[in-house]
Amino acid sequence: TTDASVDSFSVNVAKGKVASTKFQRLALRNASADQKLNISADALTLAGLDVFLTRKYIDDILATVEDEKASGHPGEDAGSSEEPEKPDSSKAVKPELRLGRVALVKGAKVRFEDEEVQPAVKVNTIFKTLELRDVDTKNPKKEARAELLANINEFTHVELNASATNLGPNADLELTGKIENLELPPYSPYTAEFGGVYLESGQFSNEAEAKAVQGELEGAIKLDVQDLVFKPLSKEDAQRLSDKAGFPIETVVGLLQDKDGHINLSFPVEGTVSEPNVDITSAITKAISGTLKSLLPTKMIGGMISSDEKGGGVAFEPIKFKPGSIKLDAAAREYANELVGLLRERPVLSLNVCGVTNADDFYDVTFIKINKPTKTQEAKDQRLRLIEKHKPELLELAVERTRTVRRYLITEKGLDAKRVGECRPKFNADDSGPPRVDVTL
Repeated sequence: TTDASVDSFSVNVAKGKVASTKFQRLALRNASADQKLNISADALTLAGLDVFLTRKYIDDILATVEDEKASGHPGEDAGSSEEPEKPDSSKAVKPELRLGRVALVKGAKVRFEDEEVQPAVKVNTIFKTLELRDVDTKNPKKEARAELLANINEFTHVELNASATNLGPNADLELTGKIENLELPPYSPYTAEFGGVYLESGQFSNEAEAKAVQGELEGAIKLDVQDLVFKPLSKEDAQRLSDKAGFPIETVVGLLQDKDGHINLSFPVEGTVSEPNVDITSAITKAISGTLKSLLPTKMIGGMISSDEKGGGVAFEPIKFKPGSIKLDAAAREYANELVGLLRERPVLSLNVCGVTNADDFYDVTFIKINKPTKTQEAKDQRLRLIEKHKPELLELAVERTRTVRRYLITEKGLDAKRVGECRPKFNADDSGPPRVDVTL
């Protein structure tokens, strides 16, 4: 058992350009270790720690680890055909560890730089508190505690508190943590590299709670993203993200973002202490469903589809018209009012409205039925001539329906004209749907 200290230590990799570590003082109190690697200390404090890391250094370490995995353990003959003897885990004696207090003091900091991306990413973390107490693997009932307080790039606050007994895969654990005010644009090179999205703006905060009983985890991560603006790098990236979400990615963000610019999500934490699992995709899907249920009646949600034919957006049930009419009846007005409510609650969303006419409209306008003939080519040709002759009238009717809906949403209900666009009118004599205006989110 001994007390020991080390003063003014430093080590550099590539003259400090790739990585470096230094500290002012390391102090051990009442420390001991034996040949079985049992380690004990009343206290270990590290003052003035300053660590500098680069992505290149981390990538090199990871590559070395992967190489060793591929070639076998270091020092083994890779060409040997003999299977290495596996140790009997039942007879293995695990080293014991007892640490009364481990702490970083006097402004510890960790600096990270990545010049492999453009613009370069720089992350400076200043630790106000980083402390571990009462770790004792020999006494599983003793409660170990951890506390972390830090700032990232000056203005992002990080906090973590944890306690655990029965340390190991079957630990009983309680943990709370939070990150406040993390600006997202500095990390755009990573979202672009790995996600195909460039972050124009946005601020991230989260809170996490987790509890484990005999190693089985249960908890949640609550996430708040404010004023998120992003841009997919390509159409392919946008489509890939949309396929994952089930809707166009811009629409997903628009649905999740409330009128104050916040996206609030809760991700369940499950699995075990050794292998935790956070199901992000299911959480986003549930959040979209919950948003729609809170803002729209069930009949509108049931009719929603994601349709490339209707502009790649989310298509609702259409606003229906009587054949030959451009008048909104009471049911159509009620339906349109629900759309107004959605857009007022989700200010980044917009609509496209597209008038459609069909054979029912054709009959109302011309008093001629143009059901598909099945007998002679002459009858088929006659039908096509009638369709071409009256097509301008039917397209004009589709245009007027579009204008009726836009007029109601903009002039009567007060929506911004920029948020209610119109698309190309359609006349399709073989359309089996009702006379209508299609609505795409």
